[in-house]
Amino acid sequence: MIDRRTLFQTAHVIARRERGMYGLSMTYRQAFAIALRKLYAQAREQTERAARAEAFCAALAQQAREAAARRLAELKGIAADLEHTDRLGNAGLRRLAAVNSEIHRLEHAA
Repeated sequence: MIDRRTLFQTAHVIARRERGMYGLSMTYRQAFAIALRKLYAQAREQTERAARAEAFCAALAQQAREAAARRLAELKGIAADLEHTDRLGNAGLRRLAAVNSEIHRLEHAA
């Protein structure tokens, strides 16, 4: 957020430029009013853009949470299947350990 002093300093710069573009046919007060309107319009646009970006990030985060929940459910199903298998062997045990490790990681990441 811009402070009041910086806002008015910027408005003075813009007002001098506006007045220079129109010659001296406009008063400084008119040029200053134009400058303030421009600055407030820019601030409003930036606020709207930030709100849209925040909403977009929230939607992405929600999608990521949903994907993680789906993956967690899938992994728990795989782990349950592996645990109920009578003969896992070394490869099966490694797979079960990897699945349990990923389940643990996903549960603690949330």
